[in-house]
Amino acid sequence: MKNRLVVVPLTVYDAGPDGELTPASRKFWHDRFNGFGMWIIPFTNVHPSGIGFESPNAFSEDHLENLKEYARISHEQGAKAVIQLAHAGVHADKSMTRGNGVWGQVSYHILVLVR
Repeated sequence: MKNRLVVVPLTVYDAGPDGELTPASRKFWHDRFNGFGMWIIPFTNVHPSGIGFESPNAFSEDHLENLKEYARISHEQGAKAVIQLAHAGVHADKSMTRGNGVWGQVSYHILVLVR
């Protein structure tokens, strides 16, 4: 890594319906990282049950080319690229989960009575 400057994951709601880079997102990400040592690719969905908004996907081999494109954009500017793995849990948008149920943490309060 050329230095310790890191671009934090910027969630900008710019991916297409399958998490792909769009012309607008390519324009946004291009030339953002000159001078930085690393870029964290934002909120990358690891399962369709956890999609909360338009963001990159990493749960199918079909998504590899898109993820490689993010890496190429970063490398062209001299920065390393890593992925922020994410799952929206109970905050997933059911209209985006492709028929999957929403998975997430559930909190149960159990009252134990001692007699």
